[in-house]
Parts: sequence; structure tokens; C-alpha cells
Amino acid sequence: GWKKGSELARRVIGLNDDATSLRLLERFSYLRAPEQLLRVYRVRDFNSVPAERGLLDQVLKSSTPLDLALHVDVVSGARAQRLSARAVHQVSSDDATARAVGFRRTARSLRNYDRLAQREALVASGRALLRMAVFLMVRASSLDELQKRGDELWRHAHDAGLRLERGFGRQARWYRAQLPGGPGW
Repeated sequence: GWKKGSELARRVIGLNDDATSLRLLERFSYLRAPEQLLRVYRVRDFNSVPAERGLLDQVLKSSTPLDLALHVDVVSGARAQRLSARAVHQVSSDDATARAVGFRRTARSLRNYDRLAQREALVASGRALLRMAVFLMVRASSLDELQKRGDELWRHAHDAGLRLERGFGRQARWYRAQLPGGPGW
């Protein structure tokens, strides 16, 4: 439904009336638009979410008004096998290097390796590989309000088992990435 002349798309993106330029000023931890401030978060890890809860259930039930952007991309068979094998190899070689210099394997790294190995086995057996990106955007009229809403979102996400990234220094890039048809999607 996103068309070149879509009024909704222009409003969401923040384009001028002539639709020629994007009016956003990037700060280290937020974006300044003409009438509001924005902060974009990215969901980093879904796997600590308890099975009985929905993926974003608690976050969406919070009283913080937010925008949610979900991008899903199906990776083709041969490429999926290469990506999953490369991910397992990277974690194994990083672990071997770390252990060679005296570091131990953490519970988180073990869980990550097990997940990657399971994903590689599923892709090798013919299952599809999906890349998924979830962006959460908080809007506010003042910096104090933005900070308050961001802290509340962070708490609700943590309680729901989601790990968020704050995107320091990457706010404009993440804002563009979360748009419909954003870069790389």
C-alpha cells in the first residue's frame, strides 16, 4: 500500500509538503524532527522471551506510545546454508581463540552456539531461514518526556525478556531502516 504519492507515507517519514527532503536532525541518542523528538530502539534478542508470552506482548501492553516496525526477509536455500554455516564457524573460532588465551565459555555464549547449531541443522534439512528485524520508535515533544518514555519502554522490554539496543550514534540509520522498504529489506 505504500505508493510514491501516499500522504500517510509522507507523514510517517516526515517529508516536506513538496516531498523533496527529510527534515531530521540527528543527535547521539535521538532524532529531532520539526515538531517532535524520536528515539529508535532495535530488538537484539528474542530468545530469552518465555514460551508462554507472545513475542512483544508485554512491550505492546505498556502505556508508552510507540511505533513498531517489523521487517521479515526469507533467505534462499543455498545462501541460507552458507549464512548458517558461517555463523556457527564464527562462534566456534571466536570461542577457540578466547579459550586459547585463557577465557572461559559463558552460559550466554553456550546458548548462542547451541541456537546457531540448531539453526544450521534445520536449514540443512530444508527449513527456510528468515531474517527478522524489529524496531521500536518512541516519540515525544520534549527531551525529558522522551527519556521517560524510553526508560519505560526499556523496563517493559526487559520484563518481557527482550533485549533492546539503544542505537547510540545510529539513530538516523535505524530510522531509515525501520521505514517501509528501508535499506536492505
